Amino acid sequence: MGHMKDYDRRIRQGGDDAITAACELLPRWIPVEERLPDDGVRVMAWDRREQSWRIAYIDSIWHMVGFDDDTPICVSHWMPLPEPPEATP
Repeated sequence: MGHMKDYDRRIRQGGDDAITAACELLPRWIPVEERLPDDGVRVMAWDRREQSWRIAYIDSIWHMVGFDDDTPICVSHWMPLPEPPEATP
């Protein structure tokens, strides 16, 4: 949670750093060469073989969520999933 306070502070200060901080909060596709998600975390993954995105998780190998077969996917990029909406009464 501390990193969100840092973003908030940078944005409130204004200027070029505020723009940079705001852009850092936007989701972006992360190349697998840059880093991989933590094991067991569901992410949106770009399957370059199928030219489509899928919900997947990595646990030494990539797995597609909701598919029973072991069809390999060829992931080039991934991004974290957004937070789910707050529960409404």
